[in-house]
Amino acid sequence: MSDIRFACPFCSQHMVCDADYSGLSIDCPSCANKMIVPRLSATAPGHPSMLVVAATPPPPQTKRQTTETLPTLRAWTEAEWARRSREGDVDTKQMPNWVAFFFGSLMVAFALRLGGAGTLVATACVLIGGIISAVLFAKGGRSHGAYRVLSGIGLFLAVVCLLPVLGLAILFIGCASCAR
Repeated sequence: MSDIRFACPFCSQHMVCDADYSGLSIDCPSCANKMIVPRLSATAPGHPSMLVVAATPPPPQTKRQTTETLPTLRAWTEAEWARRSREGDVDTKQMPNWVAFFFGSLMVAFALRLGGAGTLVATACVLIGGIISAVLFAKGGRSHGAYRVLSGIGLFLAVVCLLPVLGLAILFIGCASCAR
């Protein structure tokens, strides 16, 4: 029979045991901690001064870990969505569709005027947008997408308008300090 030489991973106590114990969990005679006897291959002889350290056993699973289940999810009905949105449980950042459509038609009219279209075309665009907005206002629909689009456009316009103003302010402050 061959012997396995190894050390305890906790207290580094050197041990020798029979190869039949490889892979089994034993208690260290020095510190009483559990460890797994290493498996050594008979075809790969180790250097005589080599010392293998035993592995620690995995922590035992508790009964709670093995029997714990995830709760089942239940979809809300339309009535529950309406009730929860009134109570504040649901994200209420919604834009009325008519506001999004009206500002959209204003932006299209502005782009048409910049592109060289006549005043009549831009006015017609605003009137058609106003009529569609009135119909949407009467229906009272809301949309998350419209809120996000108009928020993005507002942020873009704020950056486009504020950055040049900030740059000019810095330029004028610098020129004013140099003129003195």
